[in-house]
Amino acid sequence: MNPRAAYRAVALLATVVVACGCSSSAPNAGASPATERPPTEPASPTANETSTPFPMPTGAALTWITPSPAVTCTEDAATSKLDYKSGARSYSGNLFRPAGSGPFPAMLVLHTSVGLFDHELSYGQWLADQGYVALAPDYFAPVGVTSGTLDMKTFQADAVREDLARAIDCLRSLAYVDQTRVGAVGFSLGGYFALTLGTREDVHAVIAYYPGACDAPVDVTCATRYPMATVATQMRAPVLLLHGQADTVVPFAFIRATQDILQRAGKSSELVPYPGVGHAFDFTNRAASPNYNPPATANAKARVLAFLQGTLR
Repeated sequence: MNPRAAYRAVALLATVVVACGCSSSAPNAGASPATERPPTEPASPTANETSTPFPMPTGAALTWITPSPAVTCTEDAATSKLDYKSGARSYSGNLFRPAGSGPFPAMLVLHTSVGLFDHELSYGQWLADQGYVALAPDYFAPVGVTSGTLDMKTFQADAVREDLARAIDCLRSLAYVDQTRVGAVGFSLGGYFALTLGTREDVHAVIAYYPGACDAPVDVTCATRYPMATVATQMRAPVLLLHGQADTVVPFAFIRATQDILQRAGKSSELVPYPGVGHAFDFTNRAASPNYNPPATANAKARVLAFLQGTLR
């Protein structure tokens, strides 16, 4: 079976899985998730003209340093760490790799606003078990931020984007990575940054779980500082969006409006809505997220694998 056919087959299986199980564990879950369809009418990708009423202000265009600054990468196989340096900036990430010599596709795994924890490390290991190299960096450390000191009004978002671009550069430099098959996956704030990376030509797949940089209620100043509308119109990579319809942190209407813009701009994107499911639905630690939903989590992973099979395989 060719990759595209496999993608369709697994996506169909994922829909069946969620139809059988998702409603049983989430209050008022309703019908099973369905892939959002692109609008049939052609339209210009104007940020404030979406079929879903939600403020989507545009911001400054995303730019990247070109050519990319040199980056030096050092892998410590004993600790499964990847240290990398570019100029005066130093970084570190947890590295997961499949057995064998490759070359393998690779994914950058980006944490939420609470920082790098077991959730992202487990996800990185899961990706490695599926045949993908995964790098999970702490993108707060280089800008001197912790979850306790994070202030989205002063957060150095542009510096973080470039730091993550260096992580992509480092991944692509590894001998066992196929540099033409690199993507990014992120959760909440990390989902927003994964989407920004999708505007680069060296990132070929983006997966965003409940992505957003601005919590509800809507703050237009924040939404302009982290302009999802601008990110969507500049998107280059295929996109998979996974979002609970009962999300009270990043409202579902926000991600639906994002999908509207992606579709109107002619981008390759898929939105999977999870009825009755809240934010951080795949965090197995209920102390960290009381919204953990096993059926939605399993369905999301099935869709991720199908999506990656069709984009990076």
